[in-house]
Amino acid sequence: MVKNFMIEEGRERLLRKALEEFRDEVLKIKGVVGVIIPDEEFYESNVLVILSKIDREILERIMKIKFLIEDRYKEEIIISPYIALEGEDIVSKIEETSRGGYKRS
Repeated sequence: MVKNFMIEEGRERLLRKALEEFRDEVLKIKGVVGVIIPDEEFYESNVLVILSKIDREILERIMKIKFLIEDRYKEEIIISPYIALEGEDIVSKIEETSRGGYKRS
């Protein structure tokens, strides 16, 4: 029982580290205005990426970063981004429930 808890805790730390790396890389993309790493999953996603506009090139770059980081962690983690436009309701709802996981570009 304790061993399973420790394994799960280790996975959570690993996922958090990977999500922070994802956030830091994605924030370098022009058109990304913020990233929120919420405390819990929402809509089967574990990170919210906020865009100023929907653009195919931006989406492709986000997904490329996702796959690169997942490969780096040898598929032990899954990054599941939810893409939203600045001003959408989901942004303010997730921002309200998130504790310090929000960074703007």
